Amino acid sequence: MKNKFLLLSIAAIGAMSIFSCKDEEETKTSTPSVVGTWEMSKLGVKVYFAGVKFADTTILPEAGTSSMAVIKEDKSIMLIDKDGSGSDTTFGTYNITGTKMVLNLIDPTDGPYTEEYENLSYNATEMTFTGYEPNKTDLNRTEITPTFKRK
Repeated sequence: MKNKFLLLSIAAIGAMSIFSCKDEEETKTSTPSVVGTWEMSKLGVKVYFAGVKFADTTILPEAGTSSMAVIKEDKSIMLIDKDGSGSDTTFGTYNITGTKMVLNLIDPTDGPYTEEYENLSYNATEMTFTGYEPNKTDLNRTEITPTFKRK
């Protein structure tokens, strides 16, 4: 009888020990990355004349069209614009310093060109940045802020 009580006690203590322990929660601490495939979900456009905001609108992609960016770890980038009649693909490289992104691209028709963007922000699911045409300080400028979703 003593052996049964001892075995039962040991079994009970062992079971309580096992079930009272909490599994440590796994925490994912991976840093968000710009690397990946992104599809534009909307485009914010602000137009200024003589320094006064004339227009502020958001444009959504039309059905059957898409703009995608494939950003790779080796600093290469591929931009793909599709519409009902076909697609355009532009290749190049990118460089990110803080919240500034510079694209050095080669258009198949027009040759090499550079685009600069500010306010780059991204997380696991969304990326935005702002471009200025002709530049940020021009009183007659257009500010373009695309929003991309990770594909």
